This record gives sequence, structure tokens and C-alpha cells, in this order.
Amino acid sequence: YEPVNKYEAGVILKSSLEIYQAMQKLYPNEILYSVADVAQWMHQKGFSFTQTSEMRFEWMLKDASN
Repeated sequence: YEPVNKYEAGVILKSSLEIYQAMQKLYPNEILYSVADVAQWMHQKGFSFTQTSEMRFEWMLKDASN
């Protein structure tokens, strides 16, 4: 996946928790990293988030293979 700065067609929206849960399926280790670590990593890598509803923010991702 690659960062997206604004929402447009084809953008995937995922919360930090959803990304964390997907990563846990691949790399199960609750001690090694947390949801907060995932959010910090996403921010450091240049990903942006958008507010999709009241009190719900989701990261914007684009499939890098497209």
C-alpha cells in the first residue's frame, strides 16, 4: 500500500485497529507492537487519515500494485 493525501475513487479506508488486526494475522505478537505503534508508523510513513464519521478516523491507502 502507498500513502494517499486526499480521498478519491479507489482509495481504501482502514482504521488503526483494522490495520493492527490484519497485521496480527500475519505477525501475531501483541507484545512486539500495539495499535498506537501502528498509528505512529503510518504517520511516519506519510499516510494521512480522514474523518469518515463522528469520532471515526480512517487511514487512506492505495493499492501499490495498481
